[in-house]
Amino acid sequence: MATKPKSEQMCVFKIGYRDYLMPAAAGMKVVQLLTQAVECEEHYEGDLEFVYVAGDQVNVSYRNVRSGQIHMPDGQVIPKSRRLTKQPLPLGFERE
Repeated sequence: MATKPKSEQMCVFKIGYRDYLMPAAAGMKVVQLLTQAVECEEHYEGDLEFVYVAGDQVNVSYRNVRSGQIHMPDGQVIPKSRRLTKQPLPLGFERE
């Protein structure tokens, strides 16, 4: 008996106030790396040198999403067989 291939689990992670959608395994890696980061500001000081002032820890969060929760800009639900990594959103797409 043949079984249907399981669709890839997707996630949304947030960095600051921006949300990013990607496969869950890759998203978890990004979140794990960013939990080690701190924000910083770059300042120019004399003698053509930049200095960096460390700030707060990066605000990052992660959550899994179901395929039915993902919609393309034209309002179509992404088919389970479609992989975002192979077919990115068209250029110029803006969130409402």
